[in-house]
Amino acid sequence: MFVGVLIIFLLGLSNQYIFYKGKSVDFLYLNDGEASLIRDDYVNILIDTGDGYNNEVLGYLLSKGIKKLDLVVITHDHNDHFGGLENIKKEIYVKEIVCSKYNYANYTYYKNVRRMKVDEEYKNKDVSFYVLSPNIYKEEENSNSLVLYLSLLDT
Repeated sequence: MFVGVLIIFLLGLSNQYIFYKGKSVDFLYLNDGEASLIRDDYVNILIDTGDGYNNEVLGYLLSKGIKKLDLVVITHDHNDHFGGLENIKKEIYVKEIVCSKYNYANYTYYKNVRRMKVDEEYKNKDVSFYVLSPNIYKEEENSNSLVLYLSLLDT
């Protein structure tokens, strides 16, 4: 009996994301790079992945019991914003990736990448956002950064 209860407890603990209820925004302090995690009930959104150094973001996601990301937003084509994506995708299911229409990085070959530009809207049952920028391609990659107005919908 004790062993059965222990197994159920450990399974529940390893799948705690299933039981997560609430809203949170975590800004990750990284060695080099950027990353933010937005959680709303059962929705997990990662904005940028850091540079992948020491798998800081992946380790954080796994420590939170996250096994699925509904959306990964890559703001722009600098390694400190998307360098950890490949390792994250190896360990965690990524439903969709969104980046700027003017982002030509090597991760855009994934089949689940949606490239967006100003005034486009993204909407599913849990998440909605409008793209505020960019509207034209610029030589300086930071100027091509994806800027969003994000709304988490109540279902």
